[in-house]
Amino acid sequence: MLLRLTEQHGVPSDKGVLIDLKLTHQHLADMTGTARETVTKSLLGLQDEQLIRIDQRKIHYDAAP
Repeated sequence: MLLRLTEQHGVPSDKGVLIDLKLTHQHLADMTGTARETVTKSLLGLQDEQLIRIDQRKIHYDAAP
């Protein structure tokens, strides 16, 4: 889902790609058919791996390999 949002709403930035939407964990859960808790754990894992950064409910995706 994050890759799709990146393609549809992504804005290039100096730190990768900004998904220029304010998204809540519940909204992402509804979009993916999962529980909010699952989204929270997944996003925390991606942040721990430094693949994404969340700032003011907007997701910055590190597009570099």
